[in-house]
Amino acid sequence: MTARGFTLVELLVAMAIGALVTTSLVRVTQSVGGAWRVQDETARLHEHARLAVRTLLGPVGGAGYQPDPWSGPLPAVTAGSADEFNAHGDRLEVQRRSPRNCYGSDNPVAGPGGGPAHYLEINRFHVRDGSLVRQCRYGADSSSLTTQINNLGVVEHVDNFQVLYAEDTDADGVANRWVRAGQWQEESRILGVRFAFLLASPGPLFADHGGAHDLLGTTVNAADDGHARVVSHAAVAIAGRVQ
Repeated sequence: MTARGFTLVELLVAMAIGALVTTSLVRVTQSVGGAWRVQDETARLHEHARLAVRTLLGPVGGAGYQPDPWSGPLPAVTAGSADEFNAHGDRLEVQRRSPRNCYGSDNPVAGPGGGPAHYLEINRFHVRDGSLVRQCRYGADSSSLTTQINNLGVVEHVDNFQVLYAEDTDADGVANRWVRAGQWQEESRILGVRFAFLLASPGPLFADHGGAHDLLGTTVNAADDGHARVVSHAAVAIAGRVQ
């Protein structure tokens, strides 16, 4: 018995069905790949947000520390802090006395007790070229500081940075108002810092995704560039003053 082959019509129908199945598989693959990419980019965005907060916790929390408090208080926040420093927000500058330099190495100069001497460490943070950058200076006093870290990018994909300062206006040890840089009576009366970041996903995820975001009372308009965005914020008490 001779087997009958496919007719031309049957072949065309089979090819059309095959093309539809292939197209459906491609679409499913693209959909799964797109969903995975959104999940991956979103996870990276939130990790950057957590990293931005952690980056400031140590320098801000330990600001104002000095080993000899009886010699007079060391203001935790300096006049180098600036409101609306650039188009990407504020600049925060804090200081403390530390036996370790900006790299975390012990000061080779010995102090009165034989251990590393406590030198002045000043940390400055602001946003530059899409990253939160850090400058760190270290020296025996304000007149002999050496810049050891200069505008090092520590967190990527940061759009904006806003800062508020908790001020104790009546010197009773309790902060009673939030102010912006330069609006305080004295730097030495700042007891805490509140900061917020607007961060963007590493890559675009949507056709458009702009909009306004509130950062501590400041409205920041994000670019309509398809990047997902998140606001990350924290409030930190300046514990270095009492350590």
